[in-house]
Amino acid sequence: MKRFFLMFVCIFALIIGSGNEKVSAEGSSIVGTDDRVPISDISKAPYNSMVNIISEFSYGQASGTGFFISDHVVATAAHCVYDADRKEYAKSVSIYVPTKNNTWGGPYKIDKIEINPRYISWVVGDLDLSGSLTDDYAALILNAPLSKDLYPDYWKNFRLYKEGTLTDGMSLNLAGVLPKNGRTVYMGTGKLLRSNQFVMIYDMDSEGGMSGGPVYKESTNKIGAWNYDVYGIHNAVYDRNKENGAVRITDEVYNWYTNIMNKKNQPSILNGGYIISPLSASDKALRVPNSESSEHVYQATYTNSENWADYQFWTIQHVQDGKYKITNNKSGKVLEVARGDMAQETPIIQFPYTGGDEQLWRISLVRTISDGWLKEYECVITNVKTGQVLDMTGSSTSNYTEAIQFPYHGGNNQRFKLTRKWA
Repeated sequence: MKRFFLMFVCIFALIIGSGNEKVSAEGSSIVGTDDRVPISDISKAPYNSMVNIISEFSYGQASGTGFFISDHVVATAAHCVYDADRKEYAKSVSIYVPTKNNTWGGPYKIDKIEINPRYISWVVGDLDLSGSLTDDYAALILNAPLSKDLYPDYWKNFRLYKEGTLTDGMSLNLAGVLPKNGRTVYMGTGKLLRSNQFVMIYDMDSEGGMSGGPVYKESTNKIGAWNYDVYGIHNAVYDRNKENGAVRITDEVYNWYTNIMNKKNQPSILNGGYIISPLSASDKALRVPNSESSEHVYQATYTNSENWADYQFWTIQHVQDGKYKITNNKSGKVLEVARGDMAQETPIIQFPYTGGDEQLWRISLVRTISDGWLKEYECVITNVKTGQVLDMTGSSTSNYTEAIQFPYHGGNNQRFKLTRKWA
């Protein structure tokens, strides 16, 4: 066989046209009595470190689970973002994250994905071992940390724990996010049945959407509970209604994730002067009024200009940790969510730079349109403080349509072409 038989437990929203289900809503595996419980307060540890992953494939949408292991890295199962049978990466990956207000924040577009290379391509002689359960792990990487105001300590709960020997019968927990009532975190308990140097098998219950969830137990030190040790990443139904399993956190897996966490976070685009054009109105450019005293930021038809101090041009500068400030070349003021207001449809204004998170932005690269010296990028621009994205009101194509913030939905009025005019 090319790989072990398994039923992936990411639940796919659409069915392949041939009539075969890639993954069905029946992807659950209940061992005995279902002892999973819904978590009512997701703002509490460790559930505030869980994420719901939404992946868009050519044939439909998948919902899976992940968990933060640093302030910008999410661990998950590789098959949640890569289809090994079709050799297909997800076209788009976003995450929802629990807020301190016990609600779900997001979605946040994932900027970079790292997948264990062997899961994508591993050929030994004439045998194709790609897509093996033992290699089913990946990392989702944000190009900037989330707002600490809205998501305090979201990255501090789970730690990868490489245990040389696991004891059969040890107690474990499994948590995952299911697409129920919008989305709900479920947690179950059980025991380790057996393990080898690659995987661990247990009697905990699973259901479609829990792939990528942490298999963990609470750890303690002299002053009490302080963390949650992750022994494995849940990835498969190994024997339906009898046993489920996970990729073990071995030295190799631990070192792979540690290397990703330790990499210095690189800017997604180059610093420089840009025209910022919404895809919903490609002949328009983001600009400010001729009057420098006005706060308004809006779109208007781009007029060709070689004047670098033009109100249509913006200097984009990486500040730190994947955060950017966007400065208008005419006024010298920066893009800001007015007053740092969390409400959707709050206007985007220009204001003197103070360094507050309401004036800093994550720029998520959707694709590189042109890779020459005058680079062009398609991007989503997310405010660091509010987590909402730059949006043109009502997808209007009219001149003087104002810029606002709005939750991300992926429409063309939330995607912008950045055309670099100078370094």
